[in-house]
Amino acid sequence: MENAPDGNGNAYTDDQYVVVARRYRPQSFEDLVGQASIVRALGNAIETNRVGHAYLFTGARGVGKTSTARVLSKALNCSEGPTPKPCNRCDICQSITSGEDMDVIEIDGASNRGIEDIRDLRQNVNVRPSRSRFKVYIIDEVHMLTGPAFNALLKTLEEPPEHGRFIFCTTEPERLPITVRSRCQRYDFAPVAVDEILGRLQQIVSNEQMTADDEALSVIARRAGGSMRDSQSLLEQVMSYCQGHIGLDEVHLLLGTTAVGQLLDILASLQNREAAEALMALDVALQDGAKPEQLIDQLLGLLRDTLAVSVGGKVDILRFTDASHFERISSLAQSWGRQTLLAALEIMQETVRRLSRSVHVRIQLETALIRIASLEDLEMIATLISALESGNLSIGEVTSNVSASQTTKSSAVPNETSIASSPQTDAQKKTEDSLEKPPSLEMSEPQLTQIPENITEITDANVMQIWRDSLGNLDDLTSDYAKKAESLAIIAPNRLVVRFPSKYNFDKSSCERPERKQSLESALRQATGQRVVLSFELIEEEAAPPAQSQPAAQNSRQRAREVEQHPLIQKAAEVFDAEIVRVDAPRKQT
Repeated sequence: MENAPDGNGNAYTDDQYVVVARRYRPQSFEDLVGQASIVRALGNAIETNRVGHAYLFTGARGVGKTSTARVLSKALNCSEGPTPKPCNRCDICQSITSGEDMDVIEIDGASNRGIEDIRDLRQNVNVRPSRSRFKVYIIDEVHMLTGPAFNALLKTLEEPPEHGRFIFCTTEPERLPITVRSRCQRYDFAPVAVDEILGRLQQIVSNEQMTADDEALSVIARRAGGSMRDSQSLLEQVMSYCQGHIGLDEVHLLLGTTAVGQLLDILASLQNREAAEALMALDVALQDGAKPEQLIDQLLGLLRDTLAVSVGGKVDILRFTDASHFERISSLAQSWGRQTLLAALEIMQETVRRLSRSVHVRIQLETALIRIASLEDLEMIATLISALESGNLSIGEVTSNVSASQTTKSSAVPNETSIASSPQTDAQKKTEDSLEKPPSLEMSEPQLTQIPENITEITDANVMQIWRDSLGNLDDLTSDYAKKAESLAIIAPNRLVVRFPSKYNFDKSSCERPERKQSLESALRQATGQRVVLSFELIEEEAAPPAQSQPAAQNSRQRAREVEQHPLIQKAAEVFDAEIVRVDAPRKQT
């Protein structure tokens, strides 16, 4: 077979095949994608001779940390340098590229994490490089080092040899001791933008003498989640499956995803509160080869984009969908409402958290869809309540709006016993007559909210009893979380703050979820006959007094009485006409 060029101008044969992610690894600063600020900073440091002795590269997987470390090693040791543009032709550059240079040592922090490994490093770093200017140590996954290993490294980082350079790469910088981080120049690598990943994938496809649909490559770029390496691995997987041309259907089938149009159909059914239609659309997607885990991820991203559009975002704010779907997403955002979208997003995020504890992924997804379809129109409720509190609407107008909304929602599903097709009864006539007259505030409000006629005023004396009674009417997890509250405080009329001890932060966060907060406020409304608004906060627990303070005082007084009653002490007091001033505890024998 004829040799084919890789992304760096080299050639490979069948028995020397190298995966795409390695063949297209950046070999210069110009090849780094999505890290323009870091490239500029390092290039200027080399040109102005301001290269530090220790660098910390942080960021998600596959964004170019280790590749940047290798390019920096080339730039420092290139025979034509130090230069921000290494030649990649000299022996030093080529040996660094192949990983065989004796003066550029790459260490896996997960495999060489002990103190003995770091002691060997400290000894070797003092040996001058064999042929290069600098001896460079690249420690990948440096957060895996043990505490004693970090301590052993501190002195070397503080006073390194003139020829020594350290480059640490990690995805979890917070696990490094602050003493190590303070001795390094830190660079945070951002996730690579979708457009930049897409451009790189198009270049690779062209170099591999293949063709691909732009939409297919866009799906791969978005599924990578900002990781260039992950996108290249996915691309190679698809290239192995396809022959010559990469199509959208093949990408969906191989990645377990589905088309955005199908996802929008599911969301439209949820917005119309048609749970059965949403489940049917979900079943079609699963039969076409989509995986439930990927669908959850896709729906979560689509809900995010819809929420961003609902607050006024334009087409460039989309992160998980293409611009071609903006009009439909915008229509969905307007009809659904911001508050309802927030609640739906919370439900999907909770579903993602539950996946790690369940093997029934499909059931979790279907349950989430049914919960979203069962959500009330939270946007309308919030608007009506705000207008009612400000005095811009009367109770009768609110009743009319609620009735109109319910009629609109139920019109899509005909009822066999429809009021329109049945003759009017006396009860219906009386109802119509009553609606023609403007109802008074005292009579209409209980009809609207369906709360007890007796209104209970909330005071400091009865607030805890009302809280306990309200929780007794709840039979779900909301009650269990809310019972962890330590106290309640009245901050304004019908406004309560529920205070949790700091160790119950999870329970507080659970109660703050929209559906659970709404459930608690509804229970309080049933108990008091009036609307109650809740807020939640954590309180710092007071430190317990020293356990031995009281016994110690008692022991001191007991010891003083024993001393006063001792015959020798009494005799000494008589002889010297003295009195007991202080009694010290006996010293411990050493």
